[in-house]
Amino acid sequence: MLRLSLPSTTNLQDAGNLLAGLGILAVSLSGQVQAQDQKSAVTNAPTITTADHPQEDKDVETVKQRLRDALLPTTPTEGQAIAQAARQFADALKPDGSWNDVDYNDQTRGPWKTAQHLDRVQAMAKAYRTPGEPLNSDAALKGKILTSLDFWLQHDYRNPNWWHNQIGVPQTMGAILLLMEHDLSPDELAKGLAIMGRSSWTNEAGKPANWTGANMVWIASNRIIMGCLANSPGTVTEAFSKIFDEIHIAGPHGEGIQNDWSFHQHGDVLYTGGYGQSFTGSAAHFIDCARGTHFAVPPDKLQILTNYVLDGQQWMLRGGVWDYGVTGREITRADKNARSLRFPVQTLAQMAGPRQAELKAFAQRLRDPRSAPPLVGNRHFWKSDFMVQHRPGYYTSARMFSTRTLNTDGYINSEGKKSHHLADGTTYIFRSGDEYKDIFPVWDWQRVPGTTCEQKPEPLDPTHMQMRGKTSFDGGVSDGLYGLAAMDLARDSLTAKKAWFYFDDEFVCLGAGINSTTDNPLLTSINQCLLNGPVTVSNTAQPLTPGDHDLTDVRWVLHDSIGYLFPVNTPVHVKNQAQTGSWAEIGTGSNAPVTKDVFSLWLNHGGKVAGGSYAYTVVPNTNRNALEARVKQSNIEVLSNTPTLQAVRHNGLKLLEVAFWQTGKLEAGRGWTVSVDKPCLVLLHETPNGFEIAAANPENKPLSLNVQLDRTLTGESCIPVAAGGTQVHFDLPNGEEAGRSVVRVLK
Repeated sequence: MLRLSLPSTTNLQDAGNLLAGLGILAVSLSGQVQAQDQKSAVTNAPTITTADHPQEDKDVETVKQRLRDALLPTTPTEGQAIAQAARQFADALKPDGSWNDVDYNDQTRGPWKTAQHLDRVQAMAKAYRTPGEPLNSDAALKGKILTSLDFWLQHDYRNPNWWHNQIGVPQTMGAILLLMEHDLSPDELAKGLAIMGRSSWTNEAGKPANWTGANMVWIASNRIIMGCLANSPGTVTEAFSKIFDEIHIAGPHGEGIQNDWSFHQHGDVLYTGGYGQSFTGSAAHFIDCARGTHFAVPPDKLQILTNYVLDGQQWMLRGGVWDYGVTGREITRADKNARSLRFPVQTLAQMAGPRQAELKAFAQRLRDPRSAPPLVGNRHFWKSDFMVQHRPGYYTSARMFSTRTLNTDGYINSEGKKSHHLADGTTYIFRSGDEYKDIFPVWDWQRVPGTTCEQKPEPLDPTHMQMRGKTSFDGGVSDGLYGLAAMDLARDSLTAKKAWFYFDDEFVCLGAGINSTTDNPLLTSINQCLLNGPVTVSNTAQPLTPGDHDLTDVRWVLHDSIGYLFPVNTPVHVKNQAQTGSWAEIGTGSNAPVTKDVFSLWLNHGGKVAGGSYAYTVVPNTNRNALEARVKQSNIEVLSNTPTLQAVRHNGLKLLEVAFWQTGKLEAGRGWTVSVDKPCLVLLHETPNGFEIAAANPENKPLSLNVQLDRTLTGESCIPVAAGGTQVHFDLPNGEEAGRSVVRVLK
């Protein structure tokens, strides 16, 4: 048996951190939201009753036992850690039931120090209930648990942030009551249920609350536990119905699961890896607890959740790590990852449904990416202005924002202090998934990867962070395997047309029409990631020494097997040295200095830019010789890079990708000349079986579009034109489908 030994010098805080790191403590702060000013109590706990219907009573007991079992550790390592931490908490408990090192006066709206008290009570309760562990049913430990629980019940601590009062504290209290139910006095149970009753369908002022997304699921989850403890089938039934009702496709500007399988919370904010992660975990857990009972999830709701997991979430991560563009302000929390998805995905994989093979592959990929089939394809999430590209050797994405979406959820609970530019065309490049792990305290937040950004001398102001985009031509076109994303960036006096062209072994980044009226320099950040090995450039034989390098006449830069290739000799800036910051500078973490070695590569457009541009190709999984070969001969051909037309052709794939910012024509040679009668995005792919055309309107509006080609084609919506050409008609979709790509397969 593997045993986990805590050092004898480990303090109580270390014990709590260890349990949280192992995922043993139940409460996550992933759902903290803005506080309301009202502080009146809401006690909406059900009265403890005896069920009139035996089957209902049996089903309630089944759900309650499953909830209790789910709280207990599942491995010897976790059991040992719980027991050792519980001993430390019990030994340090004061006679009045409090701990010396817990700040009972803390009013922090984010991670609330006072709530550590209940976390410790929960840890001791788990040790008391874990079979096979030495503290199981230990009388002395039981006394400490009840003493510490009574201390909280007596003082009933509150926080200015409603989330703690109505979700977080009731959640932990529910876990304690489930574990200790048969050892509690009627008074203790009643007081605990009264605190849980604050998880209600009303806010703290007692007015009806419009809970949505993860918040609704958390509230309902707490009420299921309440109903089980109070033996109230009606409460349990209502709460399960609320969870299942929330598993739906949100309408216009609605929160929760979107029509493209992304997830929004706090308005039109992409949050698949934050609130969306918690939503999946909680919903799947309670679906599992309800299986085989009359509370069971309806099949159509199970299918929606499955589709969200497979067609949304699995496309937004690499190697068990979320794309940080989908995590909202949680990017400022250390060790942000997707590990907690393992349980819900495995749970869904074990339930009957038509996509179980995909769920099992996803679950395996979360456990060990090397042992599972890789995800391959391209997805555009038109509701979120977000495109992702998966290949066996890498993952990349482009995050944009428009008049339809918000760039971030803003500065909330002291988190996300510098998140201003996280949707300005952010381009993460993952191979292993660890490329940006905990880099964020030391990041230069005006050089977010992929963004074109004015370098302002004053610090970023967290009170002026969230904004809706100023432009509407922001989106993408995808045929499921390849894609093109385009962004009309406008921020302050800066404007730029940015586009990303995705192929197999590489992707191309273009910028045109870059303008700014200020003297501040504009930088296009190509990447800013953890330094991993040497940095080499085309015009030097040896790797760069650590430092800050202003280079000229560069054709390529190579770092961590990722090449950055320029079409002509280009001046670039490279930093490969240590950077220092702290978690407190960006969120609620420690003030302790953090130093990490960072690789940063960017282009400097200068100040007062007029008509600036850039072009580069990113080649993951390459080496020096391969880059030199690409300099001599490449399949990539940039056909146009202007503010009205950006186009790239991959001659090897026979694939042309075009951003028509205006109605116009691309003269690309016989068989590849194309014109459109409306601004749009187009993919043209010659295949062994014919020809595929994908088109989309990045303004997310219905569009009657004609695409004319100088080749003879037959198929749906094809009309012959003079000189052997063909006009292909598209009626691009309306409503919640507006922005989705339409693909025509022709002969």
